Parts: sequence; structure tokens; C-alpha cells
Amino acid sequence: LLWGMDKLVENETGIETKIAEDAMYSTVNGAAAAINDIEYLTNNGYTFQTVREV
Repeated sequence: LLWGMDKLVENETGIETKIAEDAMYSTVNGAAAAINDIEYLTNNGYTFQTVREV
């Protein structure tokens, strides 16, 4: 999506980076997986807030 961003992050942080096969939708897929398992989130310390609370 942003050419060279993976190498910039890797060079600046020293953390190995990899580009996801489906980079365009990887965040959406991760969010969907989290929403589909709300119980996992609440059991592992995620606190839900309303827009006003944020």
C-alpha cells in the first residue's frame, strides 16, 4: 500500500516486517475476527468504551 513502508519500519525499529498476502483487507479481517469473538476480548482485558468515553 505504501511502497517501502515495511523496510522503513524494519530499519527504524529493528523489528522484522512482512507484508500480508492480502494487505488491503488484513486489518478488516482482524477486526472482524475480534468482533466475532467478543468474549475473548473481554476475558483478556479489553475494555469497551462509548464514543463519549473516549
